[in-house]
Amino acid sequence: MSHPTYKLTYFDVRGVAEAVRFVFAYAKIPFEDVRIPWSSPTDWPALKPKTPFRQLPYLEIDGEVYGQSAAFTRLVAKKYNLAGTTDEEQAHVDAIADYIKGNFS
Repeated sequence: MSHPTYKLTYFDVRGVAEAVRFVFAYAKIPFEDVRIPWSSPTDWPALKPKTPFRQLPYLEIDGEVYGQSAAFTRLVAKKYNLAGTTDEEQAHVDAIADYIKGNFS
């Protein structure tokens, strides 16, 4: 099975991008992990106007850009059958995603 090309861009920290990194790792999906260093104050201001919602993280899938970590984490999880197959299972998946987001934001 051929996978799309994934490129995740975030600061050089775990934070809210960690959930999608977990999904990629668990599903053994390769992705480019672009980390903006804190020590380089010029990188982020130059990048900010080009980002969705003027925020990080964002995920590119075959060149299409998606903002909001919870949204693209759920998208990737669904693509690799890691989301719930029933409404009740999906509620458990959503609870885990919300827990991770709450702890890293």
